[in-house]
Order: sequence, then structure tokens, then C-alpha cells
Amino acid sequence: MGWLAAPASAQFGARRTAERLDVAVASSREATAALLWQSKDNPRDMLAGGVPYLIQWGLLAGGWMHARILTAALELPQDADTARRLLDADFYGVHSLSRIPSLTEVIQAGEIV
Repeated sequence: MGWLAAPASAQFGARRTAERLDVAVASSREATAALLWQSKDNPRDMLAGGVPYLIQWGLLAGGWMHARILTAALELPQDADTARRLLDADFYGVHSLSRIPSLTEVIQAGEIV
């Protein structure tokens, strides 16, 4: 409710962060499905995707925390910290959440010899 009363720029930033997080979650689900499928046919493919999968989860957890911080900041009266938190979440979305789909591609590729 509080974030709906926020300025339009804050609402746009919050929506953009939410959209990026939605894409990241969907991509992570694809990666999980790929690993499960790979485990049946070739466990080496699954093992090759282990490190990218863990990196993906770390990036996703960071995005989740930024979304929580952003939600809390928009519930409070607007101040200088609100703008900074909005910028931080947007920066994280562009520079970190955007890496998740590429990691999914690496995971889906499996062991390429």
C-alpha cells in the first residue's frame, strides 16, 4: 500500500526490479529442471553445472534481499535513503540479476567436451 503512494519514478524502479526478479526466478527454474533432467542421462553434465548453479542461487538471493529492502523503503516516508536504495536495487538488477539467464544457458549446456 505504501509503495503505491510513492512518486512515479520510485514506482517505476520498483516495477523494473520486480520484473527483473521474475525473469531471474523463471530462469533459475529452467536451470533446476535442466539439472534434474541431466542427472538421469549423464551425471557429468549435472556436475558440470554445479558451480554456475550455486552462483545463480547467490545472485538470486541478493536480488531477493534488494527487493525486500526496496519494499520496506517504499513503505516509509520518502527520504534521501529511499532514492539510494532504489538506485542500489536497480544497479543490482542490471549488473547481477541479468547474469542469471546466461548461467542457465551454461547449466543447460552441461559438459561440453
